[in-house]
Amino acid sequence: HSVTCYVCDNCVNVDTSTSTQTNCGACVKSGLPRLYMKRQCVETCSDIQSKFPIQELLSCCTTDLCNNSKQLKPFIT
Repeated sequence: HSVTCYVCDNCVNVDTSTSTQTNCGACVKSGLPRLYMKRQCVETCSDIQSKFPIQELLSCCTTDLCNNSKQLKPFIT
């Protein structure tokens, strides 16, 4: 199934003007809470997690616009 994700770079907060992408397999959020946040659309969580060096700074989820939170963890899909 496909989900819609927020897609932006250096965006601590998201709002109605934030770009979104459809037909994603999963949504990713990475960065440092309150300082820097990147949101992405990926095919699978395992794909990005295997390439990402610091797991604590990465969250991945599989529901529409689930990468909207300012917090990185705890991450509830």
